[in-house]
Amino acid sequence: MATPRLAIASISLAFLAVASPARADSIDGKWCSEDGRRIVIDGAMGLWGQAGLRLTGEYLRYTYLFAMPAGEPEAGQRVEMRFRRADQRIAVKIGDGEPKLWQKCPPEVS
Repeated sequence: MATPRLAIASISLAFLAVASPARADSIDGKWCSEDGRRIVIDGAMGLWGQAGLRLTGEYLRYTYLFAMPAGEPEAGQRVEMRFRRADQRIAVKIGDGEPKLWQKCPPEVS
């Protein structure tokens, strides 16, 4: 008959064996580029840049597509954002340009 301590230890070890750090599993979230651009994606709705321009795009779990908003150098061009599960970043392609990698924005300081 196993003692209560042995049972608790076994359960704890089993939990630790399957526990892993939380990882994103969709494109939703706050994303930042190396050159200071930002986007917040929440389903089909998005907020672009520091001014928070509202976007409506085509949303799939790992992809977000929209037209670059007015006031940006690439205004009107198609933007394709694809989530890369392997490294938890997104590949962002603006118009015919080469895709650039963006990462999750750091936590905001209050």
